[in-house]
Amino acid sequence: MSSLKMNKVGFLISGALSMTCLSCVAPRVGRPSAQPSASQPSAAGKETTNPLGQAQSTAKAVEGSASQPQKPDAAKMSAGANADAEKQQRKSNSPLNGTVSESLTDTVVEGGLSKKTVGRILLSNREKILTCYNKELANNPESQGIVLTKIDINNSGKVTAVSVLQSDLGDYSFETCLISAIKRYKFPTPRGGKEVRVSHPFRFSPE
Repeated sequence: MSSLKMNKVGFLISGALSMTCLSCVAPRVGRPSAQPSASQPSAAGKETTNPLGQAQSTAKAVEGSASQPQKPDAAKMSAGANADAEKQQRKSNSPLNGTVSESLTDTVVEGGLSKKTVGRILLSNREKILTCYNKELANNPESQGIVLTKIDINNSGKVTAVSVLQSDLGDYSFETCLISAIKRYKFPTPRGGKEVRVSHPFRFSPE
C-alpha cells in the first residue's frame, strides 16, 4: 500500500515539472526577436546604416549636381586651339605648288652667251626660284604675274648683279629671295671674255 502511494506521488511530481518547463519555453517560441532601429547602436558599438535614407541622400546629391550650370571645358578649348595651329602649320609647310614659265620669247641677251645657253641655265635652276615663289603662295595663294629681271654676268660666268625692273607680285620679301637665288647661278664662260647682260621676265602662276 505504501508502495502504491509513493508511485502516485512520483507521477504527480513528474507532471508538475513537465508543466513548469512548458510554461518557460512557450513565451520564447512566440516572442519576435528585437530588430535594431536605424539609430540604435549595434552590438559592436556602431550605429547601423539606414539603406532608404542613404538612397534618398544620393538622389538629392545627383539632382543638385545636375541643376548646376556646366562650365566650359578648358582642356577641350585648348585642344581646339592646338588643332587650328597645326592646320595653319601644315598649310605653311605645303609642298611646292607653283610654276614658272620656260618661255624665252621676251628674253634679251647681250654679250658672249647665246639665248639658248642662257635659257638652259635658267631652266636647270628653276627649283631655286620656285622655292621663293611657293613661300609667297603660302602667305598669298592668289599671288601670280610677271617679274622682269636684269642679270649681269662677268667674263668668267659668275653673276655679279641682279635687279628687279618690274614686278606684278609687288612683295619685297619675294623679290629679295628671288635676287638671292639668281646670284647663285653659274653660267659658262662667255665667248671672247665678253661680259653678258640678260633681261628676262619670269612668269609665275599657281598650278
